[in-house]
Amino acid sequence: MSMLKLAFQNFKSSFKSYLSLIISLSFTILILSNFMNLVSSGILNQLGESQASNIEVFIQILSFVVSCFMVFFVWYSTNVFLTKRKKEIGTYVFMGLSNQKIGKLYMIETSLIGLVSLVIGIGFGVLTSQFIYNDYHEIIIDWFGFFGNWNWIWSFNFTIYLQ
Repeated sequence: MSMLKLAFQNFKSSFKSYLSLIISLSFTILILSNFMNLVSSGILNQLGESQASNIEVFIQILSFVVSCFMVFFVWYSTNVFLTKRKKEIGTYVFMGLSNQKIGKLYMIETSLIGLVSLVIGIGFGVLTSQFIYNDYHEIIIDWFGFFGNWNWIWSFNFTIYLQ
């Protein structure tokens, strides 16, 4: 049996245990895709030049933080799943698989999880972005316009760093 077939078989048999991870990653990808759609959609240009650039920087920083969280989350959850599957790893070692082949097996399996999450997250991201930006872009503009000038955030952060 090839490594790809074995990884796919492991993925199918462990799908219920991976479901929470897939849902979490899909939701994170959905959020990131909506942030990127918001920045590139042109809706922010209706707020005025200074507000649009401040909100765009804020969204990009927030996207970076969410991306860092996602990397940490994938690393942590992969470690948790590997420790839960010690018996399976022991069986592979007993069958004569090298550590590199076992690592490749779990890398393929993790890639399958990522691919499924990516497809689901982008799919739902496209659906929700169409819903949000076509039907509610006036509400978004009113909500962001409610906050007025965003310069107070940068001056507040600068004041904290000086103290």
